[in-house]
Amino acid sequence: GLTLGKTICYYEKDYPERQQMLKFAIGKEKERALKEENTMKIKQNSQIKETEVVSKGTKGMKKKILIGCDEGSKNIIMRYFTLLPGGYSERHTHSHEHLVNIEKGKGIVVDKDDKKIEVSKGHSIFIEPNELHQFQNPFEENFEFICVIPNIDK
Repeated sequence: GLTLGKTICYYEKDYPERQQMLKFAIGKEKERALKEENTMKIKQNSQIKETEVVSKGTKGMKKKILIGCDEGSKNIIMRYFTLLPGGYSERHTHSHEHLVNIEKGKGIVVDKDDKKIEVSKGHSIFIEPNELHQFQNPFEENFEFICVIPNIDK
């Protein structure tokens, strides 16, 4: 910043023998800051705050933002959803595609033709832009899945 620039000028003007040492130190500081800025983020999912999804047409649904804007992700967001027994998401569409990976339990994915498809741990789902869909949990255990979407707020 400005302070560093002024400091260089001060040393260049009054202490030429320290110029190289200061430039080296400033270079190392910039390098450290750049490394911190570009460091991968690793989070423990159990430590992430879970919030209830409250919207029309949704029941018994919780969400965690695993990776998003707060972690520096500019293009994608990874979310973790839990549908409690008897829970469901809103039947909806959106303009972006998204990816879903079932992590625990089993549930139902309702497609655009109202076809109900049972999915369970190990299944992956690709949902096209503007494709009508819904997630349901008519079972007795939690239905948990990861959903990856583009960062549409960028």
